[in-house]
Amino acid sequence: MLRARTSLMMIHSIETQLSVIPDHESSQSADASTLLSRTGIQIKASDAARSSDGFRFVADRSQDAKSLLEENGFSVKTEPVIALQVNREKGRLTQMTRSLINAGISVDYVYPSLANSRETKQLIVKVANVPLASRVLTELSRDS
Repeated sequence: MLRARTSLMMIHSIETQLSVIPDHESSQSADASTLLSRTGIQIKASDAARSSDGFRFVADRSQDAKSLLEENGFSVKTEPVIALQVNREKGRLTQMTRSLINAGISVDYVYPSLANSRETKQLIVKVANVPLASRVLTELSRDS
């Protein structure tokens, strides 16, 4: 029995990633996320794997999150990242990273979002040149 091929899907947007700069307290990421949740700010994606880089995350209201954290004594850095939603077809991450690298764009890191479904997964992608990466991904979406 032949299975219908899933149409390729790749949707992206430019988001603001916040990084809580670490101090000497190991509970800083838990403290930051608790503070955000108390005020109704949702964390859409997070990556705390490399503690020396701090607690990185994307929130639904990034400017409000930054202000709130800074008002409560946290050091916060912001930078643009790409939120990439792809279908779960095998090889989509490889296709995306290969296209970016072929365009001369380095991929610094990728981490998963909390907004995944059975059909799609969302990834946060940190690249050196966000505007160029956005153009490459738009073109890749058209070609798929």
